[in-house]
Amino acid sequence: MERLICIAIGYICGLFQTAYFYGRLNNIDIRDHGSGNSGTTNALRTLGKKAGIITLSGDLLKSMLAVWIVRLIFGESHPGSIVLLSMYAGVGAVIGHNYPFYLKFKGGKGIAATGGLIIAINPWMGLIAAICFVSVIALTKYVSVGSLLVTVVFWVQVIVYGRRGGFG
Repeated sequence: MERLICIAIGYICGLFQTAYFYGRLNNIDIRDHGSGNSGTTNALRTLGKKAGIITLSGDLLKSMLAVWIVRLIFGESHPGSIVLLSMYAGVGAVIGHNYPFYLKFKGGKGIAATGGLIIAINPWMGLIAAICFVSVIALTKYVSVGSLLVTVVFWVQVIVYGRRGGFG
């Protein structure tokens, strides 16, 4: 039951569509421009650097907030599984970001929200993922390649760090 609660908490946090709301403040529906999604990259490309920074911040923070809420609720009662429960919350935030019910399940791609999950789980993992992301984009000029690499790097980090007892 705790896992479902964590996913629900994350989903609710993930529903805050930063790019969509920022676009609305500027009288546009971000989903009608650029790539058609309400994520950080589309906000950056469509609305400029300021919108990109604001959207990145909001998308990172919503996943971090979900993890923090779960740690406040379950931290003392479930110390042995709090990292796993935190990951459920972060994944829920990514799902809420990608599939917001009130926007007909059309949100962003979840990369910045995933970044917030990584940072909230372990800031060092977040730093490594960010370095990989920026390096790959600088080399290839493709955000999608950097996004895929971040996901792979994070799961490799989780496996290695977890096997070494880093979460327990």
